[in-house]
Amino acid sequence: KTYEKMKKDFGLTTTYQEFINLYFEIFDKIYYYHEVAEYEKSLRDRCYIGILSNLTIFDKERLDKEVGLDNYDYVFLSFEMGLRKPDKEFYKKVESMLPVKCKDILFIDDRKDNVDTAESMGWVTLQATSLDLDKIKEKCEHFLNEG
Repeated sequence: KTYEKMKKDFGLTTTYQEFINLYFEIFDKIYYYHEVAEYEKSLRDRCYIGILSNLTIFDKERLDKEVGLDNYDYVFLSFEMGLRKPDKEFYKKVESMLPVKCKDILFIDDRKDNVDTAESMGWVTLQATSLDLDKIKEKCEHFLNEG
């Protein structure tokens, strides 16, 4: 249904399979920042780690190949949960599935609206991109040691 809507809305002339093939060809070239993923995984003996993302069903396999989703304690993907960031309901649903209080959640995201929503929920936040590894490490260490 989604593809048919996209096809109509955007005047696509490809078949669904052609669209999928092209999608993977283009998005397979996107580089996930392995340094950040490796740092996240290094924290597993000190805290839970997770992913909260607006990725589509098409991205899950690629993300798993890049970072290994089994390395994360929690993986919250919008297409699986039927909600998207920055919808407050998405954050509430995530909270209900975690064994920690909201003040014990450190949420790092590159988008201000996503960070603002998490902060309004009482989460500790940091707006950063994958290029900000030093900033991420500093915030995580402070959170884990002082939090």
